[in-house]
Amino acid sequence: MYNIAVIGSGQIGTRHLQGLALSAEPMQIFVCDPSVNGLAEARNKWNEVAQENGKKNVVFSENYSGLPERLDVCIIATTSLHRKKTIEEILITTKIRFLILEKVLFPSVSDYGKTALLMRNNNVKAFVNCARREFGFYRELRDKFSRDSKIHFTVFGNNFGLGCNGIHFLDLFVYLTGCSDLIMLTPGLDKKIKESKRKGFKEITGTLTGFDACGNTFSISSFEGNPSPVKIIVSSSDRYYYIEEGVEGKFLVSEAGSGWSSVNGLFPVPKISELTGNIVDDLLHAGTCRLTTYDESARIHIPFISAVKDHMEKCLEIQLDYCPVT
Repeated sequence: MYNIAVIGSGQIGTRHLQGLALSAEPMQIFVCDPSVNGLAEARNKWNEVAQENGKKNVVFSENYSGLPERLDVCIIATTSLHRKKTIEEILITTKIRFLILEKVLFPSVSDYGKTALLMRNNNVKAFVNCARREFGFYRELRDKFSRDSKIHFTVFGNNFGLGCNGIHFLDLFVYLTGCSDLIMLTPGLDKKIKESKRKGFKEITGTLTGFDACGNTFSISSFEGNPSPVKIIVSSSDRYYYIEEGVEGKFLVSEAGSGWSSVNGLFPVPKISELTGNIVDDLLHAGTCRLTTYDESARIHIPFISAVKDHMEKCLEIQLDYCPVT
């Protein structure tokens, strides 16, 4: 029986927990969170999907004292402020084979190298849950655009949380281009810095632009207004894709090879609770998965949080100790 831990029983952590129910493997699952209410909600969410086949047992705890000496997979779904300390504390008493980390990884640039060294010294392989790499549609899209020399990548929508979720779209850009050396440009960001729905954090609106070392360009915009499905445009000299993500994904494609005629289609947009089980099974069986490796994700995170922190400091006219996004 495999030992799996979910650290943090908020909305994302409970979705990971539900996803583990779809794993084919027998598991002892440990859910840790200092919040009694959070654990109660996690228990309710687990009961919605649990199968009475004896293959999985779940233990809920307010601390790490009940964790075993070895974890096969540890999913850390805390906020960015607590993530580094959480990794450090667990590794004091528990060996971990694989880590799955939520974004934003850490709010301070210095945390990335320190955590990389800590994981290297403890032989931990870590991945970051930028889950679009698990979507079959985006895997096919990457194959299509791999034939093209340069692409332009555009994302736009209303109030989708550019500070919180911008990493997801930057990761998709890197996934499609294969180049993770990014330059961020912030003149298009709004000067008004908003309070995040998560206490103690900030949020931004406006447009983040930039480019990579291979000449590919990106533009990611979150506008004020009623929330709307995110739209993505990926284009090159040979093809154009317009994509809408929602409960079900929609796309329009036009390619030079077909005389630029347009074709519409649909694609599934799986939830975390539909992906985690397969991701964990891949780690257990193959020793890897499709998610972004820690090292590649750190190369995306560092210029992003640096740019956002600099922008916030200019707008708020204060010096920040870290970038307050999660």
